[in-house]
Amino acid sequence: MTKKKEVQQENVINIDGKGYKETDLSQQQKYLIAQLKDLGVRAGKLRADLDQIQRASDSFQKDLLESFKEVSDETSEEAEAS
Repeated sequence: MTKKKEVQQENVINIDGKGYKETDLSQQQKYLIAQLKDLGVRAGKLRADLDQIQRASDSFQKDLLESFKEVSDETSEEAEAS
């Protein structure tokens, strides 16, 4: 039977161009990194939400402008008929 070698790769975090082993970080540093990761995820979600809101707003604005064109076209037709 052969023995398997277990090779564990340590997580390295790059900050300002320098690599830091996760095991060398203090609890506070780990906490701050976790907060920054969470904020990045939340910022991405907010950007996606804002994109959806902007597209919906653009659609409503387009519909509103088209409704005024329809009213304007109806008024023009009525004026020509008179």
